[in-house]
Amino acid sequence: MAEKAVERLNAERNLRFEIDNIDTSSATRDGVATLEKIYSDAETKSVSSEYLEVAGSIKDKMNRSIRVQDLFQLFS
Repeated sequence: MAEKAVERLNAERNLRFEIDNIDTSSATRDGVATLEKIYSDAETKSVSSEYLEVAGSIKDKMNRSIRVQDLFQLFS
């Protein structure tokens, strides 16, 4: 029981750290992949839905930013 709680807290810490240190305006595919991996781990370990929602929103912003970068490259 305690081991599961520690795993959940570690997953929450990792997700919160990633959320706090992401720059969505300079998003990369690697950054999105990293966030998706951490998000998946946090979801599996039942991290609070509040953090999962924030991470999901950030992931969407990063994907939009990448699409904008791709469009800019096409027009350049």
